[in-house]
Amino acid sequence: MLSYTWSKALNVMTARAFHSRWGSEQRAVAVALHPGIVATNLLTHTGIATPGQPTVPPYEALFMGPLFSFSHKDMGQGASTTLYAMLTSDVTAGHTYFQNNAPQLPSHLVLQEGVAEEAFRLSEELISGWL
Repeated sequence: MLSYTWSKALNVMTARAFHSRWGSEQRAVAVALHPGIVATNLLTHTGIATPGQPTVPPYEALFMGPLFSFSHKDMGQGASTTLYAMLTSDVTAGHTYFQNNAPQLPSHLVLQEGVAEEAFRLSEELISGWL
């Protein structure tokens, strides 16, 4: 689960780094978004399984169970934030993270000065052998 959290934080940092690199005259925007807890079988393909139940990982049992049912979304609701970010004129260079069809303020950790640029630099370094 921590890997998923870090990957989402890196999505936000990457969007912020692109905006910084593109400058104020940019004609494109990069955004990160959280679709919500959507009822899919995505976690069954992670390789993480509960002993005795190889197709139901503990994370899926926790988040898709009755404890979090108040926050579940169907496929259409989960896709709506992606569609909103693609189509609305509200998306600007200043807003890089969206949730529930609205701009949101991401964690203060990803907003710290220099963090997004350093994450971008490290990402470029990691993939340089494949470019």
